[in-house]
Amino acid sequence: MITKLPGNVTTTLLLALGMCLQVGCIDSEGMISRRREITRGMRLEQVDLGRFHITLPPKTPDGKGGVVNFHAFVQVTNRDRDHVQTIVDESIPRLRHHMLMAVRRFSADDLTEPELVALRKELVEAVNEPFKEPLVKEAGFYKFKFFTL
Repeated sequence: MITKLPGNVTTTLLLALGMCLQVGCIDSEGMISRRREITRGMRLEQVDLGRFHITLPPKTPDGKGGVVNFHAFVQVTNRDRDHVQTIVDESIPRLRHHMLMAVRRFSADDLTEPELVALRKELVEAVNEPFKEPLVKEAGFYKFKFFTL
């Protein structure tokens, strides 16, 4: 049994149905291009920190010291790369001093640990220091050598 509705109710229902269908229409190309732009800005890129050659003072009773050579980088998002590179370039003396003091505090176990967790963490903290929020995501090494004297 179908009941006839007054004209203005039918019109209102048709308008509401049309609006629901209209809201369901999306601009998929626009969404995809916005998502690509966001993703492009989130891609990680490397900022070279340079080469370090650090002589370690003797810490053990047998008086052995060591030498650490490494070439390090940090990873930042694409959108932050230029800003981080500028700050790193401006603060190389501070960064090198920070790393010198940190590495000299490390034990031989820290420097022979396969993942170099302590050194990576120190690099991230040193580069993130000038920023209000941490921009550096990860640290790594192009080359790393440690040997005792």
